[in-house]
Amino acid sequence: MFTRQSLTISKYLEEFQGLVHFLYIDRNTHRITTPSLDMQAHKAEFIRQKIWSMIDFAYSHLKEGHSAIIWKGDTFTYGYFLWFEDSDGEHLKISAIQKIPDKCPGILGVDYYTKLKAMYFPKISAAKIRIYELFVMNLGIVSASALLQQAKKLSSTIWDLKGFPNNAIDLL
Repeated sequence: MFTRQSLTISKYLEEFQGLVHFLYIDRNTHRITTPSLDMQAHKAEFIRQKIWSMIDFAYSHLKEGHSAIIWKGDTFTYGYFLWFEDSDGEHLKISAIQKIPDKCPGILGVDYYTKLKAMYFPKISAAKIRIYELFVMNLGIVSASALLQQAKKLSSTIWDLKGFPNNAIDLL
């Protein structure tokens, strides 16, 4: 695994007040965009543990069929968003929440997302469906509505950074 460029969280702190960390996962190209943890070792380890805890929690809810959740922990407010788009970048709505029979995906769960495409959109070719995920970690003082607004703006900002077309993404 390699990084194309170093992305630091400080670049986002001014625009996204309360943001601590994020992971943007493009399940089509199998790429993750996330800032580096450039802080003292003990603080970085604490944040790293919280990130993995956030991922585990979000994926346990994804398995129950929830594609978007926001929750508060002891220190942070977290958000997880999974969304689907067609090949034109248009948002695809999930018709009904379904419990997913497979185990949780993990970061590298390619087959899992192929099954999600088939399960939620059986009439659309899997090749025409794109899947994205966004995990966000904010300070605990950030409200759920503020986190949702930041997540929408953050996903657009990341697309701009990566050179993709700027589409309004409906996270819910």
